[in-house]
Amino acid sequence: MHDRGGPGGPAVPAARAPGPRARRPARARRADRDRHRGDVPARDLQPAALDAPGDRARAAGDRAAHARRGARDDRRALVSAPTTERLRLADLGAADLRAWSALAERAGEDNAFGLPEYLRPAALHLAGGDAVDLLVVRDGDRWLACVPLVGRVKFSDLLVPCARTWNHPYAFLWTPLVDRDATDVVAVALAGAPALWRGRGSVVLEAIADGPLAAALRALGPGTLVHGVQQRAAVVRRPQDDYVSGHLDGRARREHARTRRILARELGGAPAFVETDDDEALDRFLVLEAAGWKGAAGSAMASDPSHEAFLRAVWRGFRARGAAHLLELRHGPRVAASVLCVRAGDTIYSLKTAHDETLRRGAPGVQLMADLATWFHEATDATL
Repeated sequence: MHDRGGPGGPAVPAARAPGPRARRPARARRADRDRHRGDVPARDLQPAALDAPGDRARAAGDRAAHARRGARDDRRALVSAPTTERLRLADLGAADLRAWSALAERAGEDNAFGLPEYLRPAALHLAGGDAVDLLVVRDGDRWLACVPLVGRVKFSDLLVPCARTWNHPYAFLWTPLVDRDATDVVAVALAGAPALWRGRGSVVLEAIADGPLAAALRALGPGTLVHGVQQRAAVVRRPQDDYVSGHLDGRARREHARTRRILARELGGAPAFVETDDDEALDRFLVLEAAGWKGAAGSAMASDPSHEAFLRAVWRGFRARGAAHLLELRHGPRVAASVLCVRAGDTIYSLKTAHDETLRRGAPGVQLMADLATWFHEATDATL
């Protein structure tokens, strides 16, 4: 039945008399309420309760959304406890240094250049070190991350004020020390770290390894920028010592043996590969380096008293923890070549090399590195 809206007006539906409204079953009402909240009871997702394919798809989507919310809540709970601090290197106390060293033992990615035995001498003796602060993520007394940063008005092509990792000529990798069990937590903390540097909109990490931290930071998006991810050349432990021979063809192996004979003849006997950790060996290294092209160019460590002081401090610090290695290729008192290495975790780092340039026909630098690979395999348990 229709009622006219007026003379000649269109027909409109007549209003129905109000009556009792049918109530849906209680189970359906509970399911709608829980689904609206995103919490679908397991009893309502049993296959027997799902009659149509569309119902099954919706139920699967509800379960996935519920799982994502739970994981997000877990992450929020984890990042609520740690705090982020900006510390001056000169203000660190004994407890801070112990926490820093303990972090190095738990680091998911080894980096000797981030250890206190390396970073503190660098900040003390090298140019720009007085502007370095530590960005520390901690959970109580436990350090979860340690990043050396300096404030900069502009960062190259980014054209934005930022705090960036400090670089100096004697560090080849700036991956921060991060607790292996807290990579995601640290990434979230670093994203909020620019607030600790007034007027700096970003934290920029340069020259870091393409590892777990870089992946976690990329997943977060803007805030912490990763600039210059890299992979350093490395020797990885093999089942047998074929690091050199496995890369040489027959002609290269014959040339390697020929230059070894020349070196032995010019030294007056077969050279021996000797490991030492005394100060006299470091003195010999510095003299040997300064006598070659680095000395002529002014880039030898002994050419700058502050650089020499830095190297000596690094040597003493790593030697005190049994992680300094100075290796010489020599015959009697004459040193043909020398290399200074330090160890962090399972990784050994070659810092500086020098060789006697008057022995160049015997390729002492090449022979040194070949013997270094054998020493790495036979005398250490390092993996890299």
